[in-house]
Amino acid sequence: MDIVKKYWSNFGGLMACFILINIALSDHSFLEINSLIWLNFTAMLVHQFEEYSYPGQFPKFYNETLLKSNKILKYPLTTNGILLVNVGLAWTFYIISGILGDSAYWFALGLALISLSNGMLHTFMFFYLKRYNPGLITSLVIFIPFGFYLIYRIQPFLTQEDILSGIIIFIFGSAAIPVSIFFTSKFS
Repeated sequence: MDIVKKYWSNFGGLMACFILINIALSDHSFLEINSLIWLNFTAMLVHQFEEYSYPGQFPKFYNETLLKSNKILKYPLTTNGILLVNVGLAWTFYIISGILGDSAYWFALGLALISLSNGMLHTFMFFYLKRYNPGLITSLVIFIPFGFYLIYRIQPFLTQEDILSGIIIFIFGSAAIPVSIFFTSKFS
C-alpha cells in the first residue's frame, strides 16, 4: 500500500499517456465526443501529476498555506484523503464517464463542471495568494479551456433533464471532496 500512496499520481501520468496513444492509434478523432470525454479524464490525470508528482507539493501547500489563510478549511489533507478523493472518487467517476461516453452526456457535463470549477479555484488561489499553487498550470492550460470546450461540444445534445442531472453530479462531486478530507483526517 505504501507504493500506491507514493506513486499513484505517477501511474496516473502514465495512464494519461496510454489514453492519448490509444486515441491517436484508434479510428476515432480527438474531436469526437467520446474521445473528448476520455480526454477529460486525461486532463484530470495530468492535473493530479502536477499537484502530487511534478512539481508536486499540493498537500504541503494545502496544509501549510490554505489552512492558515482560511478558517473554513480546518482539516488537514492526509495521504488517505488524497487517495480517496483522487483515486477512489475521481478516477472511478471519470472512468465510468469514459465508458458511458455519449450515452450519458449528463455525467460528462457534471465532471466537466467539476474540472472547470477546480481550474477556476486554482486560478482564484493564484490571484488571492499572489503565488503559484500546485495544479495552477494545468488549470490555466487544460482544465479551463478544455472544460468550456467540452461543455460547448456536448451542449447541443443535452436535454433539460441532462443539465439538471449534470448539475446534481457537480454539486455532489464537489461536496464529496471536503467531506472525504474531513472523514479521513478525523479517522486516519
